[in-house]
This record gives sequence, C-alpha cells and structure tokens, in this order.
Amino acid sequence: MNIKYYEDDDILVQRFNNNPIVREVSQGWNINISYDKDGNIVQIVILEAKEKELYPAKSLRGFLQHTGTPVPIDQLCKPVEYTDDRANQKN
Repeated sequence: MNIKYYEDDDILVQRFNNNPIVREVSQGWNINISYDKDGNIVQIVILEAKEKELYPAKSLRGFLQHTGTPVPIDQLCKPVEYTDDRANQKN
C-alpha cells in the first residue's frame, strides 16, 4: 500500500495495488474509490482529508470496515438515480 498526502491541496491518496482502474465510484463529494476489473479496490482519494479529520492516516482506522453480510460487486457499484427533492418542497 502506498499513501500520499498532498498538503497544498489537502488530498489523501491511498493506492493498494497497481492494477488498472476500470471504475470509479464517488462516496459523497469528497471520497472516490477506484476499482479494478475484478471489483477489487485499487485506490481511495479523499479531498479535504485533514479538514474532515481523515488525515493523518491513523485516523482512518476502521474507515473501510464492514461487519455485515458481503455485498456483491454488481449491487455495490450499480448506478444511482438522483432526484432533486428541493423541487417538491414548499416554501
């Protein structure tokens, strides 16, 4: 694993292997997870890492921990439909 922190931009990049990235999934606006063709995590990029208290890396302990039942990759990476609920709200 290779971890790089870019202080000027407050970006943390964790690279787990050198496999080619074939899919990237946003986990909110500031966390992006990249996968290889087999669904393995290749890289995680966190924007505003220090501001969100996710850097230094020791504070990431348990960040990706999943204790529930395994989620198939096709369900984990399926497209998400976004709706703008603000259009339905009354002022």
